[in-house]
Amino acid sequence: MAPAQRYVDTLPEPPHPPLPMKVIVLSYSRSGTLGLYRALNMLGYRCYHTVEMMREGVSHLRLFNEAHRAHLPFPTSTSPSSPSPSPKPYTRADFDRWLHAYDALSDIPCHLFPEIIAAYPSAKFILVKRDPDRWMASVRATVGALMDDMSRFPLRYCRLFDAFLDDFFRFNEQIVAQASRGGNIASVKKLVPPEQLCVVRLEDGLGWEQICPFLELPIPETKYPRGNEPLEFKGVVYGLMAPHIRKAMFTMGAALVGALSVGA
Repeated sequence: MAPAQRYVDTLPEPPHPPLPMKVIVLSYSRSGTLGLYRALNMLGYRCYHTVEMMREGVSHLRLFNEAHRAHLPFPTSTSPSSPSPSPKPYTRADFDRWLHAYDALSDIPCHLFPEIIAAYPSAKFILVKRDPDRWMASVRATVGALMDDMSRFPLRYCRLFDAFLDDFFRFNEQIVAQASRGGNIASVKKLVPPEQLCVVRLEDGLGWEQICPFLELPIPETKYPRGNEPLEFKGVVYGLMAPHIRKAMFTMGAALVGALSVGA
């Protein structure tokens, strides 16, 4: 059976040429990626991160989910709305259509790193290592807790009434699935030339001193931005989800009232 048309192919051409991709953070979520996102923006880059993806809305969540399905050799989503078969893997042209307004990436690339590296081979790459046990504990306290919330009432049903919530649930499914498969450090080192790769151990410290010399930029006088503790994670994520939850609750309530009216 021929694959269905990809969502990325339905998008219009970007309004301007894509920015040249300069810096790509290949670290997994919960490995200093939010701090790096903020730091790269402070250094003058325009960085794309999960926060930006959520702000952009359904279209960007859909792009990620499509690219990730194409990346995997087997399906991971249990969502009944997850399309099949897997789409054709994303290429440079596809990523440019998606990420044309950004010249740095953080958080998202780790889930698509072979394709991202192939698409932007001249970029500089940053990889932050973290103690595996601490990393898994952080994932469980943040993404794991979010998935628990989304599997219970009311969010379990809200996703049926809002495309953003449904796509965001599937996005987090991919993160949990990635966590279960282990790290990407050895694979990244095989794909990226050593002179283009900066490897940092989070427990040894992550700040301006680690990234600015590699990026050939002066160290700012301002403090390096702090990371993303579990409580901050919850505040950021639920703040971005809130309008979609309200919309879904309203739609769900209206549907329930309509059903009761018909049955009366």
